Amino acid sequence: MVDLSVKGAAGDPLVGMAADIDYEGVFTFKPNHPGPGKLTVAFDGRIDSFPAFECYAEFNGVPKAILQISPPAGNTVADLLGSASRPVRGEVVF
Repeated sequence: MVDLSVKGAAGDPLVGMAADIDYEGVFTFKPNHPGPGKLTVAFDGRIDSFPAFECYAEFNGVPKAILQISPPAGNTVADLLGSASRPVRGEVVF
């Protein structure tokens, strides 16, 4: 098993004083789990409450979605202020 911690933040360079879109968490790679020739890829972390987020993994040329999350109803760019605080978790098995 291998864990990879990530933390990222980026703002729109074309918009002055744009708030960052933040994410942080840990990718876990479990080879040969739950059986031979298998690979499990998981993400456990936090995201901002806006915008939508997607995360994909690819193994042997096959892409799969780990997570696809829309923002809560009514959230806007104003919800970008602060750090990533919305818990998320997703997992795929190849």
